[in-house]
Amino acid sequence: MMFKKFLSSFLTLTLLTLAILVTGPPTPAKASTAVIDSYIKVNSVSRFSDGSMILNYTLLKEFKNDLGNNVYQWMSLETYMAGNPNIFIQWGTPNKPGTYSRLFEPLASWSGEGRYIGTQVLKIGYGTTSYGETKTVGRYFNAPPPSETTVSYHELTREEAVAGWAWQFIVPGILVKLNPTSRLIQIAASASAGWSLISGFTGSAGYSTGLPQPVAGHYYKHTGWFDDFKFYTKVEVWYSKAAFDHGDLPIYTGTSYVDMP
Repeated sequence: MMFKKFLSSFLTLTLLTLAILVTGPPTPAKASTAVIDSYIKVNSVSRFSDGSMILNYTLLKEFKNDLGNNVYQWMSLETYMAGNPNIFIQWGTPNKPGTYSRLFEPLASWSGEGRYIGTQVLKIGYGTTSYGETKTVGRYFNAPPPSETTVSYHELTREEAVAGWAWQFIVPGILVKLNPTSRLIQIAASASAGWSLISGFTGSAGYSTGLPQPVAGHYYKHTGWFDDFKFYTKVEVWYSKAAFDHGDLPIYTGTSYVDMP
């Protein structure tokens, strides 16, 4: 009898374990947007070359802020920077059914340092005193277009080679620091050329071991550009400026990237 009870318990535990292994952990439920969807239909989101966006939407039914019995609700259209949600602009929505358009300007620094580089998010928000929903309707990368590259050159001196030289230069919105000794490139915010990186953001990327150690006379070329939510950084090195001027192939070419906020 004891053996039968043990066997029954063992089989139950085994089947339960197998069920867990087969099915895996439960998938988190997707946040509901049922209330938003009952009120708003998104028709289109258009983006323009200057970074501005237009959301065209239809309010499907009348939206009342006061539901009675001291219960209130609100609906908003909002745009913010993914790297810092505190950088945002928010608008209310109309109350009467109809089709509307809302212009979203590219977010820029209030201090006049230029447009923010990074991911700008468009969302619809709904809330009451005890319940809320959000629905993302667009994510766009604000940055100079990939065709706008920034190119810098430098000829390494003997003093720099001995001192463990690090090359610093500016691209739109970013201070770049290249350290050939550690084969590391680092970036930090530096407002320039009408662009600004979110304050406090830093990032780094490594190059392959083929990047030569600093040698006097080496000639460096750096090309930087933005694309697909990333800052790309390409380094080329020649034995000398004369080799570069002659059109010789570089002794090193490497490309890396830093993810933008």
